[in-house]
Amino acid sequence: MKKAVSIITAICLIISLATPVLARYQYIDRISANLTISSSGTATCDGLVTSISAGGNGEVTVTLERFVNGSWTYVNSWTTTGRALYTTGTHSQSVTSGFWYRVVVVGKVYNSSGTLLETADITTGARYY
Repeated sequence: MKKAVSIITAICLIISLATPVLARYQYIDRISANLTISSSGTATCDGLVTSISAGGNGEVTVTLERFVNGSWTYVNSWTTTGRALYTTGTHSQSVTSGFWYRVVVVGKVYNSSGTLLETADITTGARYY
């Protein structure tokens, strides 16, 4: 009996390790971030958040950061609000050469009463200019 319980426990452990655990949002359908830097040094920073339902409002905050002395530092930030179903923000910023840059996007979805339902964030990979 002990051996059967041990085998069943081992099988359950193997199955649980093989099953990926995915983050699932209840209200946010999609969040994305993008950063491009032109050859002339203009960073284009994009953020998008979409919700599962059209009720309420959405908010997307796009933050440009630069890697300086071993840590990410603030360069500029923009916040756009709109209908919760689809809220996007695209912003441009001149950047200084010789640094790594990234964009952090924070998306929020509110219900029609203005209560925050959910927050999600995403960060781009670093881009060197």
